[in-house]
Amino acid sequence: MKKLVTFWLFALLIILTGCVRRDVFQKQSYVVHIIYMDSIFSSPSVVYKGETLEEALGVPFQVGKEFVCWETMEGDRYYPKDTITDNQFFYEIFDDIKYKVVFETNGGVPMEPIYVSHGVNFVPASPIQFGLEFEGWFLNSALSIPYLSYTPIKSDLHLYAKWRHREYTVYYQFSDNEWYRFSAYPTESFPTIDTSQYPTFEYWFETDPQVPFVFPSLMPNRNIVLRAKYQ
Repeated sequence: MKKLVTFWLFALLIILTGCVRRDVFQKQSYVVHIIYMDSIFSSPSVVYKGETLEEALGVPFQVGKEFVCWETMEGDRYYPKDTITDNQFFYEIFDDIKYKVVFETNGGVPMEPIYVSHGVNFVPASPIQFGLEFEGWFLNSALSIPYLSYTPIKSDLHLYAKWRHREYTVYYQFSDNEWYRFSAYPTESFPTIDTSQYPTFEYWFETDPQVPFVFPSLMPNRNIVLRAKYQ
């Protein structure tokens, strides 16, 4: 009795296996070749009728690239969820992965976000703010982590501008051959110079010798050239 049960189980297994195999072989299929460098072809891949290309081929991958579609030599495009009804030769079409870079100018002239390709050593433009000098871009709002432009970009970025007060210069011209210069920030006192060793010195002027220069308390946001007026 035990041998008889084993025999019928084995026979049933053969019948079921045979049915599956006949179903597979009877299912219509197509052959796909991938073209590389216009002349090199991949090994053939089988795509069954009704099967999506994603199911049969998987989604191609390249570092720093985003897969778009497969394209025939005639320019027809097929996407991962598409099916085919004939043998095909495909190119794999990729686009560069792009990352969004947002700029926080912290009081400077606003800058629009831009998109940068994966792996690029991105050097952002310098922003502008009246009366201040741009010091650099930083990765955090606390301005403690500098952005290094020689590092390949691999993700979205939010950059923050850091500023410092710009130095301006006062030039004191006693004669064509005698100059003195002093630099100061706009928040600092206006630099002055001792004129006691010039007995005939009367006052300083900028452009008009008849108009004495009026000294401000703080350095203005500009460079100044002062010329000596003598009696």
